[in-house]
Amino acid sequence: KETQIDKLDKRILQLLSINARFSPKELSLNIKEKEELIAERIKRLERIKVIEGYRPLIDHIILGYTWYKIWLNINKTSQKAFKQLWKQIKDDSLILYTVEGIGLPADMEIEVMVNSNQELFDFINKMRIRFPAMIEDYTTVMFIEALKELYLPFY
Repeated sequence: KETQIDKLDKRILQLLSINARFSPKELSLNIKEKEELIAERIKRLERIKVIEGYRPLIDHIILGYTWYKIWLNINKTSQKAFKQLWKQIKDDSLILYTVEGIGLPADMEIEVMVNSNQELFDFINKMRIRFPAMIEDYTTVMFIEALKELYLPFY
């Protein structure tokens, strides 16, 4: 269900997307509104599920992980097999993000985080062995560094 938000809500969301640890007091100083109003607005945004959670930004490189995007071109001749592939991808613990869309460089976009190139290739080979007629080809891109992460389309 779509909901409307006003300028104050948008400003709160903008600042929280930059730093989810901002307190209502810090937000109120930046926005120049009362702390109580900011706290009420945040609670309302959480209640109506505009804010679904708060996530940390984790430096995967320090932890020894490499972040890849995989573009898969898929032969969708069997809807049943496609649903099985989609389920396997969604259930895999390496997957950070996946989307099927129109206008992508491929039929499906997947983001994974792995400890080694071998782990990446094992992941891809597992899919190619299990679904040999479906996966036509793939392209991988390695992310070196996330320079910007925002979770809102405005601002």
